[in-house]
Amino acid sequence: VNDAPAMKKSDIGIAMGLRGTDVAKESSDMIMQDDNFSTIVEAVREGRAMYDNIKKSVRFLVSCNAGEVMAMFMSMMSGLPIILLPAQILLMNLLTDGIPALALGVEKPESNVMRRKPNPKGESPIGRDSLIEIMFVGLLVGIITMLAFYWELPFGEGRARSIAFSTIVFCQMAVALNFRSSQPLLRMKVFSNKWLWIGILSSITLQIMIVQLPIMQALFHTVALGILDWLRVILMGGVVFASVEAWKLLRG
Repeated sequence: VNDAPAMKKSDIGIAMGLRGTDVAKESSDMIMQDDNFSTIVEAVREGRAMYDNIKKSVRFLVSCNAGEVMAMFMSMMSGLPIILLPAQILLMNLLTDGIPALALGVEKPESNVMRRKPNPKGESPIGRDSLIEIMFVGLLVGIITMLAFYWELPFGEGRARSIAFSTIVFCQMAVALNFRSSQPLLRMKVFSNKWLWIGILSSITLQIMIVQLPIMQALFHTVALGILDWLRVILMGGVVFASVEAWKLLRG
């Protein structure tokens, strides 16, 4: 077979970097510098892992924003006060969402990454299944945040908003753990991505500071919460985590 036309015709033409002809290299899409065919396997593994991580980050960010939109929409439709203030939403989008999203981008390849079929050409990072999952997670986070706000509203708007704000942040941290893998989290090494855990702990620490420190309270219009309040917030984040893990198990 004449190598140059064959590589032009192929989906991805790969030329050898050491022994390949100049014509073959010019006709190829990629050049294998070490002439070792196992490098192709490693490149495919790395490429699939990178693509998966991009999808995880996108799904996480879209799900978090969907949860915020759902909570705001439900509060307005119910005639309740604004559940989240602009400064609080901006902080979530810049820091508490952004840090875990970046950490998801360095997640290690999943165990079945090389057993899957190739991705179809032109496939969107957010396909039908991902869109359904995003809607499910967004609705779940929105409802839980809305309920947390509604239950605490009789004790003061500031307190209710602080609990709702903290609840949605903890729910988003739970979603970040959920989106590490399409498989149930118990089937993988929980602490293998140290950057994600650093990101989650940083976001949680920042949220506690925003709620508990007087200077932050003045900036973000929050009020201090007690130990039992924080335990309820953690519990609601746990409900989101367990629900999404159950969703993954049922989906198979």
